[in-house]
Amino acid sequence: ASQALSESNHQLQREMAERERAEEALREANQRLELRVEARTAELTHAHAVMAASEERLRIALDAGRMGTWELDQGRRVCHIDEVQCELIGLPPGTRSVPLDILFTLTLPADDARVRSAVEHALAASANDASDYEYEFRIVRPSDGSVRWLLVRGRTIPVDGTSPRRIGVTVDITVGAVTAPLMF
Repeated sequence: ASQALSESNHQLQREMAERERAEEALREANQRLELRVEARTAELTHAHAVMAASEERLRIALDAGRMGTWELDQGRRVCHIDEVQCELIGLPPGTRSVPLDILFTLTLPADDARVRSAVEHALAASANDASDYEYEFRIVRPSDGSVRWLLVRGRTIPVDGTSPRRIGVTVDITVGAVTAPLMF
């Protein structure tokens, strides 16, 4: 019986030693994983800071240039706009999505056909037709009834597996458009 007890004791010691080795290997693997998580978190934190700084520079540049941004939604035939774009075209503050048919009503009749054609051309562009476009036109701002000249610059951008995106900026060029004929 003492030999059986001794064998059981040795077996138990081997199992405990094996368990301790397994626990140590697990602790080491956990430590390596924690170090990798810390490194990846630091990388992501840095990437986020770089992106936030880039977005801030872009926003400051857009604000300084008084450029509104927009994106056409082909499926819904809606234009998503930012606050500056909203102000440029004279819509109520906080407006973020505008049906294209509503936007077309702001265009002066003399410019309407050209604007509709430019927008429809942009909406019809496929991912293979990705390109830039630019046009000038006049609107009557509903907020104050003033006539403003706007310059629109946009780009159709291919997106894998989905409809291309149509994104751009708008600039109020009224001062330049009104004074240009006076220049020699």
